[in-house]
Amino acid sequence: MSLVEVKAEISPRLIETIDTQIQEAGLTGWNLLEDVIAGTAGIVAVFADQSEAVAAWAKLVEVCPDLASVQPQVRVVAEQEWRDSYKEHFNAGPFWV
Repeated sequence: MSLVEVKAEISPRLIETIDTQIQEAGLTGWNLLEDVIAGTAGIVAVFADQSEAVAAWAKLVEVCPDLASVQPQVRVVAEQEWRDSYKEHFNAGPFWV
């Protein structure tokens, strides 16, 4: 089984506005990411298939008009890739290190 990831770079100044709009519309699955040090931000979500991803992005743009000119990156994530992705962040060492 593969999944479809949709992500886009957005202006950090839009984080709060987009977060509020998503919350008020009751949209789920979208994650806002911000790197304050680098001054970058993005939005990302993962869907079961391409049609669900396209429909979700269209709904997001409807709710968040500031995203109308943003072109998201859409990619298929192979099962092996998402199933094992947690390993990149797993540290088997002592918790106090």
